[in-house]
Amino acid sequence: TAEDYIGRINGFEAGSVADQAFLIGKLNAYAGYAYQILGETFCELTFNGGPSVTRDATMKLAEARFTSAIEGLGSVSGADATYYTNMALVGRARSRLNQGNGAGAVADAQLVPAGFVALAEMDSGESRRWNRIYDTVTDDQNETVHPNYIGLLVGTVADPRIPLTHIGLGVGRDGISDMWTQHKYDDLGADIPFATYREAQLMIAEVQQGQTAVGIINALRASVSDLPHVASDHASLPLPTFASTDAAAIKAQVWEE
Repeated sequence: TAEDYIGRINGFEAGSVADQAFLIGKLNAYAGYAYQILGETFCELTFNGGPSVTRDATMKLAEARFTSAIEGLGSVSGADATYYTNMALVGRARSRLNQGNGAGAVADAQLVPAGFVALAEMDSGESRRWNRIYDTVTDDQNETVHPNYIGLLVGTVADPRIPLTHIGLGVGRDGISDMWTQHKYDDLGADIPFATYREAQLMIAEVQQGQTAVGIINALRASVSDLPHVASDHASLPLPTFASTDAAAIKAQVWEE
């Protein structure tokens, strides 16, 4: 859809579309995420009836769209243009990291301002826009939570970033599974973040490792109550700090965070 709209807008006579640079920049940012999420999900793809392309080639398509978004929005002022530029910076950092370009990922991630969040906006009144995590796991109980995510700890305390409720054995839709529900999203209209400052910081940590990564982990832990699903009075807060000089342990902890 984004590609189609870009073509339609560019098909009009120059200067005849209001806010053309902003609209195309915004569309390129969304197109970048469409390619990227598909590329992260599938090993091989084809677009619009074209030839099969690899995952790496799809990441290159994503990076190109993000670059077009960043460059195009550079000539536009205002809060909306800044929002979509930051959204594209997180996306391009991620596509570069997926391609093994750590230095490029860090360069973009460092430009993302503290507190930035881009949301996929859900709507409880329109089924196509329901929050599917809440719908399938918490409301319909068609899915439960994998044991790997139950009882997670930060040091010796419960991880408040994974709010779960144990419903009971055999009460899910299949009548067999041990049913747990999630409370990261608590209604059909709960928005879902997909590009954030926190993600950008963790990409920097993944690339740079060492004490830079330790510092990022602890800074994010210190601000965990900023997350909307974490209660500011949770018994586990403040979270314990992480300390290590072991490269393998730091790498593993970055991935865990």
